[in-house]
Amino acid sequence: MSGVDVESILKQVEALLARAGALPVEAGEAVEKLLNVVEALSADKQELAEEVHRLRKQLEEKKKDKTTANPQQPDEQAAAPSTNHSSQKQRRQRDKKRRAGRDRRSFKDVPIHQEIECPVDPLTLPPDAVRVEDETVIVQDIEIKPRNTRFTRHVYYSAQEQHFFRGALPTGCDQGDFGADLRALILSLKYCGNMSEPKIRELLLNFEVQISAGSVSNILTKTAKAFEQEFDEIVQAGLASTPYQQTDDTSARVKGQFWHTHILCNPYSVQSVLCGVLYAGSSRSVDRARSPAKHERFAFSVWCGSSRVTTRRVQHSHQMAASHRRRG
Repeated sequence: MSGVDVESILKQVEALLARAGALPVEAGEAVEKLLNVVEALSADKQELAEEVHRLRKQLEEKKKDKTTANPQQPDEQAAAPSTNHSSQKQRRQRDKKRRAGRDRRSFKDVPIHQEIECPVDPLTLPPDAVRVEDETVIVQDIEIKPRNTRFTRHVYYSAQEQHFFRGALPTGCDQGDFGADLRALILSLKYCGNMSEPKIRELLLNFEVQISAGSVSNILTKTAKAFEQEFDEIVQAGLASTPYQQTDDTSARVKGQFWHTHILCNPYSVQSVLCGVLYAGSSRSVDRARSPAKHERFAFSVWCGSSRVTTRRVQHSHQMAASHRRRG
């Protein structure tokens, strides 16, 4: 319905109301408000129609500019900037330089474990075919499968000494039911792959490795002793890398007891240590199995020589350890 039709209808309504005579006051006010609403809606509709017409015209002009093949004249270009987008022909032609081909393959120096020749079926060759230089293709693959070894240990018994003598197991196989390669894989999955212990066990079970959750946990925890010296050396190297250190600590609970996680860092290294520390004003103490003297040496080895704040932390640890000895 156009704006003209609305106006004609409004005039007809006014004529009918005039012939009807006087209306009640409330009815007259209601009819007047309705007529005002209709006029406002008609005006809004007219504005929207004009806006739609303007946008359609603008869209058609843009489409026409993209599809037209007639370029503008020089004077027109100087008068107003062109709205034409650059086409493939108008783009600046870059100088094509031959670049040396790069071999993106990254397996040039990988070790070769097996070599297999791929011959051509002589029946598929034409009579004039001559063998030329062979092509080499390297395919990387991985093989994961269980490798279980049964060791037969020779056993001798000496009645005089009342002692059994058994043949020694090879190096790496004398630390439980799992070999060195399997233990190294578990450590790599945990600390390099950030896998949880249940997922490590699930992966090994998929490859028919019979291992329990407790065995996975023992391998991860008991193997850490071999890295204690390396850890101390890393801490000392981190301390020597810069003339200053940054320290922080946060509380932690271990088996229901209050411990501290200490962080020692600088721009080149970050170390975090979890150790039992007494809270000031608290009656809770460190684990009884961890002697105060051992705790004192451990805290001093980590924090010694880093900064004045660190020295105060070490002195505080000494005081708390001495207090613990007096209470014991």
